[in-house]
Amino acid sequence: MNLEKTPKKKAPCKTHKIQSFMPVSPILAEKIKKEKRLNECDLHKLKIYSEGQTFNYIVDSDFLNSFMNQKSSEGNVFYDRDKKNKLLNDRLLVQQIVSQMEWVCVECFNDLVNSNEEV
Repeated sequence: MNLEKTPKKKAPCKTHKIQSFMPVSPILAEKIKKEKRLNECDLHKLKIYSEGQTFNYIVDSDFLNSFMNQKSSEGNVFYDRDKKNKLLNDRLLVQQIVSQMEWVCVECFNDLVNSNEEV
């Protein structure tokens, strides 16, 4: 899975030492902590446009659907505020989404997406 433009930060991982961490939905974070295999077709990319940049997040379908019910436009894309034009767009939803995300090791994530057997 392409994780380009996904927000990342460095942090210590129990398995991989110092690694990049990325935010994912709480259910995915829990599966990663329990080392459960992740099926790539159950993963969804959520895009947030903010101040001229695009940020991609990996979420599960339930998490995505919980926010899509509140939004009627273009699928799994949200627009953060536009300071220049003084528009809030989806600002409140974006804040809610990002606040619920949990940081996980990118290597742990990749290991569980690419594994062929149940752990």
